[in-house]
Amino acid sequence: MTFGDALRRHWQEAVLTLVLSLPWLTLLAFGIIWLWQAGHVLAWALACAALGLLAWPLRHAVKRRADAAAGVRHHLALLRILRCANTKSHFRL
Repeated sequence: MTFGDALRRHWQEAVLTLVLSLPWLTLLAFGIIWLWQAGHVLAWALACAALGLLAWPLRHAVKRRADAAAGVRHHLALLRILRCANTKSHFRL
């Protein structure tokens, strides 16, 4: 399937994506222009970098908690499987 075929098939989704994203893209472009004209680009970039550095340890903490919860769910699922296997084995003749 070529890009043209996909666009002909999903033109409504493409237009919807364009209509919803265009205001945000223009806001981003005009915001950067305004920051440049006002001389605040460096402060904005430093604030973004600081927030990114603060979010990094938080991301690792959230991932660690999610991995631990997934491990607990995995072990509980294994216990349920084993319990079902043990109860079924009692009914075999």
